Amino acid sequence: MELKNKVAIVTWGTKWIWEAISIEFAKAGIKVCSTYVSDDKNAKRFEDEIKKISSDYMIMKSDISNIDDIGKLFEDVIDKFGWVDILVNNAGIFLTKDDILKTDKRCKKVFETNFFSCVYATEKFGELFKWDLWKIINISSMAWINPFSYTWWIRAPEYNCSKASMDLYTKIMAKTFNWKILVNWIAPWSTETSIWPLLQKTS
Repeated sequence: MELKNKVAIVTWGTKWIWEAISIEFAKAGIKVCSTYVSDDKNAKRFEDEIKKISSDYMIMKSDISNIDDIGKLFEDVIDKFGWVDILVNNAGIFLTKDDILKTDKRCKKVFETNFFSCVYATEKFGELFKWDLWKIINISSMAWINPFSYTWWIRAPEYNCSKASMDLYTKIMAKTFNWKILVNWIAPWSTETSIWPLLQKTS
């Protein structure tokens, strides 16, 4: 796929490894829309970085666990850039039994963010499809593939299960789209994010 002038949406693409995805896309000449959910200060810092590379970018505050917000996200990107070629389903949260949320709310929040947002965005992307060589990349985690490497696994079963669900969904959608839209997942491991201190303390 020729990347220059392609258009990509990267959910939660303003921090950590996900910021790196957005930046590398911009370096390749891709027009990038990176979303975030609440951290306005960080979004401004990210904008200061990406505008050094490209003027063809968008930064959108969006609750991608909400299907209506997903629809608005795609509408706004198409209004600005005309289309979407690449979708990176990247949003993810890590909550443990130490968090104050009750079990039902914790499960709901994790699955809505980590898995349902992927489903909503993928279906919207599929509705827009008009030609070959579109791409979906789902960002998973090695944590569910080898969850017993850290002692915190028992405290975050929802996270591991949400990522496992994403991977199975990726395989199903790859077959469903019949290679017209290429669907793949990537499972990073040992990536420094806000949960890194927790992993070091409990491993």
